[in-house]
Amino acid sequence: MEEALIGFGSNQGDSVAICRAAIRSLNEHSAIDVMRVSSLYRTAPVGLLDQEWFVNGVILCTTTLSPTQLMDAMQEVERTFGRTRSIRWGPRTLDLDLLVYHDPESNPVDGCDAGGRANVWPDALHPLGT
Repeated sequence: MEEALIGFGSNQGDSVAICRAAIRSLNEHSAIDVMRVSSLYRTAPVGLLDQEWFVNGVILCTTTLSPTQLMDAMQEVERTFGRTRSIRWGPRTLDLDLLVYHDPESNPVDGCDAGGRANVWPDALHPLGT
């Protein structure tokens, strides 16, 4: 089993309920076990500023999925909650990002560098105290 950090966020609809339901959906996947969930945080939008603030957080999970398979599972959960990718940095019902995937033999995946570390702002990992 490998460990992964997944960032989550929403700024459309009942964002708190959507984030909590998405965490449950991930945990219901047979190859994903959610170990820890951060507190929820309200954050200002980045890029496209004329939109609602986001509810964000991070989960720590273990998985038997490869990084690509995990990202596919995450995108399926996003689609379940009505996620569309029409406006870069735009509003979204649900956003799931693979921040860290710990497998020294894996190839880099979008969002992660060769060491499996997130190519994101350092504050993205703050909610879990990492």
